[in-house]
Amino acid sequence: SACEPSPALREQARHRAPQGVEIEAAAPDWLPFDDNSFDWVLLRADELPPAALPAALGEACRVAACGLVITFWNSASLPWLAWRLHGRRHA
Repeated sequence: SACEPSPALREQARHRAPQGVEIEAAAPDWLPFDDNSFDWVLLRADELPPAALPAALGEACRVAACGLVITFWNSASLPWLAWRLHGRRHA
C-alpha cells in the first residue's frame, strides 16, 4: 500500500504503480491502518513540511511491525539518481 492525500497525485500513482499496489487516500500524519499492519514502512521525509515530521514519524512507527526506513531525496541521493535514470529511459 501507499498513501497520497492529493487526488490528482493519487491518480497518477495508480497508473504508475505495479499491479496489486493500493494507493490510499491518507495523509502521513494520520494513517488509516491498524497498529502493526505492515512489516516495514518507507517514509520519504523530504516531502513533508518540518512541522508534520513528528506526527508522520509517530504514525509510521505505529503501523510498522518490524521497522521504519526514512529516505531523503536530493541530487546526491541514490534514490533520486535511480528515479532520474528510470525516468530518462522512458522519456
